[in-house]
Amino acid sequence: MQKSEETPYLVSAKVINLILTLIDGTLLLRFVFKLAGANSGTAFIQALYNLTDVLMAPFRFIFPTNVTQGSVFEWSVLVAMLMYALLAQVVIKVISIVYTADTGVDAE
Repeated sequence: MQKSEETPYLVSAKVINLILTLIDGTLLLRFVFKLAGANSGTAFIQALYNLTDVLMAPFRFIFPTNVTQGSVFEWSVLVAMLMYALLAQVVIKVISIVYTADTGVDAE
């Protein structure tokens, strides 16, 4: 059985989608743990919040944060997840255009 070669475009798209999955996954965990009122004193939750604070920086004060009885609903996290997904798709499309222009082969 012969293994089919993956184009640089496909490899790039897979790497970008993996990075997006990691980013959106950590942001989703932040959203769920804040919504559930997780104890921010635990090491895991502190590490998660510290990591995602960096990802949240550009989106921090877009919407107000709703707090009810220890439960936090962060609209900004949902915006960040959407924006990172859109950015990933734009980057993949740009790579596709460049790959197609360089090789004359359809990237998909």
